[in-house]
Amino acid sequence: MKKYMYIVTATVLITCMYSCATIFSSSKYPVQFKSTPNKVLVEIIDRDGVMVYQGETPAVVQLKANKGFMKKAIYNIKFSKNGFTSKSYSISATLDQWYWANLVLGGVIGMLIVDPASGAMFQINTPFIDAVLSSESNSNNIEDNTIQVYDINNIPEHWKEHLSKIN
Repeated sequence: MKKYMYIVTATVLITCMYSCATIFSSSKYPVQFKSTPNKVLVEIIDRDGVMVYQGETPAVVQLKANKGFMKKAIYNIKFSKNGFTSKSYSISATLDQWYWANLVLGGVIGMLIVDPASGAMFQINTPFIDAVLSSESNSNNIEDNTIQVYDINNIPEHWKEHLSKIN
């Protein structure tokens, strides 16, 4: 029995050494898209110009964190609706923190082959995008680069779940 436990423990440790991000992380991430007004067209285009999603808000889309071997994913998102000014956003994957565990545990194979091939070496840290489109009749008075300040009592309810307290 003791010999069996040593074998299981050694197998788990060896597996962790060779692909930390693949084991402890993911290669696809859900991103939630909301808008004001509702039923806005969302188009998601990857770094190669390929449309990976087209639909209406609200929507949840699984986005891959990589775009090939050792290549992070970059997505351009466009929100549009007739009578409203379009808005564009960009999502870019970042290096997953579990990828660096390969250095500590000595997993050269995990760092150079397994995690890059599985896409788990990258992560998407943008869990939601909430686009507020202004009507075209109001767009003549408002510049695209303006900052809008909202009172906590005057924001949509679904924004409140994403707020963070700052000091």
